[in-house]
Amino acid sequence: MALSVLSVKSTCATCGDKSVGIFKCEGCSQKFCRKHSNEHRNFLTHQLDNIVIEHDILQHTINEQKNKQTDRDLIEQINQWERESILKIQQAAYEARQQLQRLISNQTNIISSDLHDLAERLRKAREDDDFVEVDLQEWTTKLQELKLTTPDIHRTVIIDQDPSTILITKINITTIDRKPKMNYETLMGVSGNVQIQDNGRRAFQPDNTNTSYVRGSKTYSNGQHKIRFTLNKIQLSSLSIFGIISKIETLLMWQSSCYGWANDDTCYHAGVGSSKYITTKNDFHGKNFSTIELVLDCDNRMIQYYNEQTKNTRKLNINLEICPFPWQIFFYFHSTGDCVQLL
Repeated sequence: MALSVLSVKSTCATCGDKSVGIFKCEGCSQKFCRKHSNEHRNFLTHQLDNIVIEHDILQHTINEQKNKQTDRDLIEQINQWERESILKIQQAAYEARQQLQRLISNQTNIISSDLHDLAERLRKAREDDDFVEVDLQEWTTKLQELKLTTPDIHRTVIIDQDPSTILITKINITTIDRKPKMNYETLMGVSGNVQIQDNGRRAFQPDNTNTSYVRGSKTYSNGQHKIRFTLNKIQLSSLSIFGIISKIETLLMWQSSCYGWANDDTCYHAGVGSSKYITTKNDFHGKNFSTIELVLDCDNRMIQYYNEQTKNTRKLNINLEICPFPWQIFFYFHSTGDCVQLL
């Protein structure tokens, strides 16, 4: 009897039933045919290149900080504090010396005056020959007092510091907490199987069982706002959309207010994509990876994007009756591997 074996083969995550998935990616656990395995690896390499670029930009910024005028300005502030402190000390020392000189001079003058008075009495007593034993005793006692007082002038002066008076304030060097505030854009409002990662900065579609809708956490009603992100796709034939919706709309009713663009280069007005809006620029069609700067110009009722790979810019005027304020950014995913990373 012949033994038949049923072999179940995995399909390629990109081209589906057309090819067999013979190479498994350990990162996303998907299988690819030889062609799309190479494309998938090239896609990951491109992501790594962008990380390296971001790293080099940050390193360049740090190197520039080392030679900035700001550093010299901070050092000059310390030097200025030093000069001012020295002047305060010199002024306080000058005033103390003047006070000491006045004090010693006053005490010396008092003793000199007493000596002068005693000398006058002795002179007059000699001239008049008018003195007795009692006078001699009095003058001898007075002279002894002055002799004892004279060497004690400096001993009576005490120099100390007043702890209640702060002559110089201590200089302190502190740093400001430069941790980023939680006021940047994040992703939320998820419907479907999409996974929110990286503290709300990344949305990833792990499979294609359900369509997923993602919106931003912030709202926009005035001014101009820029949001940079990367849009990644593995299955190029599937649809992804990015743009804005009105906050008052639910995600499942996004068609009523969505304005934006799809990866087939179609523009969406009120959730409807039309062939008349398709451009020949090919910003997204056939590309796995795009870095986008999305601009929300609330004051001019307009949105636009700049594709950093193709260097193309496209604009859309917004009808506020269809998409009223406040706006939120919006993403639509369907296929496995669809991903957006806020930058």
